[in-house]
Amino acid sequence: MNTRRGYLYVRPGPSPISQFILFNNHKGGLSVFICSSITGRWSEELGGTAAKSTAQLSYLKNGPSPSERLLYAHSGTRDSVQKALDAIFMDYEAYGNPWFRGIEARTKPGHLLYEGLQWLDRYADRLTPVIWEEIESKLKEVQFKISRLEHPLFDALKKHLQDSYDHVASSKEERQSVPKLALHLLEYAALASAPLKSVPSQASS
Repeated sequence: MNTRRGYLYVRPGPSPISQFILFNNHKGGLSVFICSSITGRWSEELGGTAAKSTAQLSYLKNGPSPSERLLYAHSGTRDSVQKALDAIFMDYEAYGNPWFRGIEARTKPGHLLYEGLQWLDRYADRLTPVIWEEIESKLKEVQFKISRLEHPLFDALKKHLQDSYDHVASSKEERQSVPKLALHLLEYAALASAPLKSVPSQASS
């Protein structure tokens, strides 16, 4: 996944979501990654949360596969490249669009992402750029291990999301990723008020 050597397209998404499609050309084929992000920025992190997530298109279709099956093969000729692009567009309609729609649905009532966005609205006056700088500093102190991160607003948002389990649709995977979702939401709040740096890619659970 290389945004510098690939072609990155922005697809209009429903507020506050930005949607991206990345094409990378490799020896023997094309790779395609899609990203949904409320921060308005491309994310290198595969998987992620409903707030910021990236997936490989061929993985959505085939699941875990040998590396060559994750590429849309071509030999470099015009016809072979066109054939690869045709396959990409078909898979995008069949697997990419539903993936984006699934994330869009989570911005609506009855989902954890919606609950988190509502919480941000209630505490907007406290979510200043300085708060994000504090959180970023603490992340560095704990070597980007989110499970060790402590900050009053981060802890409060995380608790709110955990308390929402009983009245929203959430999978086991979503519940396990609540700390990361809280962090992505706070990043979004900071970026909405100032052009700050995004969460370091090495941040992990």
